[in-house]
Amino acid sequence: MLGDHEHAKQKASGTERKYIAITCQHFYPEMLSTGLFITHIATGLVQNGWRVRVYCSRPSYLPKAENPQNAPLHITYQGVEVIRVPTLSTARDTLSRRLLNAITFLLSIAWYLFRDRKELLGVVNTTNPPFLGVVAWLAKRLLGLPYLTIVHDIYPDVAVQTGLLARHSPVTWLWERITRLIFNGSAGLVVIGRDMAELVRMKLRRNQAVPMTLIPHWAEPTVVYPVPKAENSFVAEYELAGRFIVQYSGRMGRVHNLEPLIEAAAQLQDTSVLFQFIGDGAKRKLLEERVQQLGLTNVQFLPYQPYETMAHVLSAADLAVVALDGRCNGVSVPSKTYGLLAAARPVLALMDPMSEIGQMVHESGCGIVLPHATGTTI
Repeated sequence: MLGDHEHAKQKASGTERKYIAITCQHFYPEMLSTGLFITHIATGLVQNGWRVRVYCSRPSYLPKAENPQNAPLHITYQGVEVIRVPTLSTARDTLSRRLLNAITFLLSIAWYLFRDRKELLGVVNTTNPPFLGVVAWLAKRLLGLPYLTIVHDIYPDVAVQTGLLARHSPVTWLWERITRLIFNGSAGLVVIGRDMAELVRMKLRRNQAVPMTLIPHWAEPTVVYPVPKAENSFVAEYELAGRFIVQYSGRMGRVHNLEPLIEAAAQLQDTSVLFQFIGDGAKRKLLEERVQQLGLTNVQFLPYQPYETMAHVLSAADLAVVALDGRCNGVSVPSKTYGLLAAARPVLALMDPMSEIGQMVHESGCGIVLPHATGTTI
């Protein structure tokens, strides 16, 4: 993200001892989705000679055996200084708690950037949680700190497409203006999909050239790689040998159309097929309730698995599923797909073929895309 020439200029000006600040919600040990990639970016910057300080929240998505309250508030991870800012709640089970967590998180981030302003070169801002970019924009206006925005999800588009907000409501109008303000105030934008680049470009002022770079997500081959089932500890632990595993691993959010998998499971109950859901999110409880209503015994729900076991977990799948509501093209990219490719798993993509992942699956020949999936078509 920051070139050698710029790094040389920083050294010449005597400011190389300052930090690049990264503001984000998730970071190590939350090695899922945005937390995984931000961790890789931060450690990569350190390996290239930069000093990096991450401001993030206390973990909320961890394997059940790990207590988020035990996570230290100030650590150094592979050369990255990590500060977990205080919030009044880490629970995400109700809307009020999520809002309380988000508001206090943003206020804490703002305070820490103000406190450390003389130690910082600039800010790498992410779009999760929503409105985090407002803090970066204020830091630029009030503290003179430039910021780069990494776009993972686009708001309010996500909320509109999933029905949480009306397209023409005052809240949507205001939120859209805030998003445009953040994007247009950025020193640069990083997007993770071609469809996302098109949507972001529509939000930029025509007379203001904000550099935008497309950097698709990736998988670490030292962490995720194919593991034969005969040598797979995850297969052994859950006694999966002899079963055909249809696996969805990751966040089960409102934008993930996973219901057809449950309907498919109902039609395949008398077979060796096991539908496995690993992770958590707003839809998990609804999916579990549907399984109970249908009395299915060929569906398994598991918590998030430790990051160091990902090669074994993903390699256990005979068919790996990624999903995205067709209305959400460009507003989000299911980046878990790259880990599935690293594990050499065939992919079933429940999404629009013109989405970034839909195009990638078609171009690479790594699976099939079902834009209007039902239990029968699966």
